[in-house]
Amino acid sequence: MYRDPHLKLDVLLEAIDRLESVFAVYDKDFRLVYANESARQAWPHFYNGIARGESHFDAMKNEIKLQFPELPDAQIDEFTKFSLNVVRPGGKGELQTRDGRTYQTHHEKLGDAGTVGIGVDLTALKSHQNQLKELAKLNALLANNDELTGLSNRRHFTAELEKLIEQSKDNQDPFTLGLLDLDGFKQINDVYGHPVGDDLLKQVAQRLSQTLTDSCMLARLGGDEFGFVCTESTTPHQIQSVVDKLSGVLAEPYCINGDQLSLSASIGVATYPDAADERSVLFKRADFALYHAKHHAKGSSVMFSQEHEERISRRAILDLTFREADWKSELYLEFQPIYETQTNQIRAG
Repeated sequence: MYRDPHLKLDVLLEAIDRLESVFAVYDKDFRLVYANESARQAWPHFYNGIARGESHFDAMKNEIKLQFPELPDAQIDEFTKFSLNVVRPGGKGELQTRDGRTYQTHHEKLGDAGTVGIGVDLTALKSHQNQLKELAKLNALLANNDELTGLSNRRHFTAELEKLIEQSKDNQDPFTLGLLDLDGFKQINDVYGHPVGDDLLKQVAQRLSQTLTDSCMLARLGGDEFGFVCTESTTPHQIQSVVDKLSGVLAEPYCINGDQLSLSASIGVATYPDAADERSVLFKRADFALYHAKHHAKGSSVMFSQEHEERISRRAILDLTFREADWKSELYLEFQPIYETQTNQIRAG
């Protein structure tokens, strides 16, 4: 350590007094000997109090009373004890001032000579950390939520579905996956324009949110397709009750910019683990049920069943047969002759 032998004490104290950090010195009995300007500005009633001979407890309590006048005495006493545990030889912690600044304080014994207390202003650092936290929250929100409706997006929905399957594997706890597609939305979007279509999607999302219970997870998967997972509605009767409610509320007229619009929703559902015990397969089963609903009775709901499983198997066998067929030896053309009915002569073939 470098020390100029000609350095005067008053010059040193003036330099310390100009520090932004809190600096205080106590004697061996922990009585205040010196506090710089930053310390006196940060906690004026505490340092002035102990300088006048008040106990540390009373001085700290008065400081806290002025800082938090709304707190009851019992809480002020607890807060005072906590603060004094920081402001003691060997104590470390964070303390706040009345103007909202935060200091990281450290009180260290100087052998038998006394104790030095130092407090570093962390306000700017804390503010920066809070900004980073808020930015992280915003990034997470943008990454996991649909910007238009505020619902979960496909990425977050599939990730949460994967988690739910992992959690349900041990006990095979059932749940229902539903996929919902709006019928007639494309026509409305084409005729009235995308702004009206966006407003319509927002209203649809709001109606779905208000209809599904808190135990259900809801997401916009893209375009006019939505997905939901219900952990309580798992029996056929319960599932039908849920989809009937959703169909009913979505079929009610929508009023946008003075125009009354109508649409319906086709819904496909599949249950875990009956339909499938893997996320990708369960999603495909629900999607097949949705496809069946849209192509056989738009505005209806279909639950994936064993019949659908058999149909998928037949389709898979047919696809495999076509892929493995020897087209040159197994495929040939036959022409159907066309006869002239009056002369019974072939006219074309």
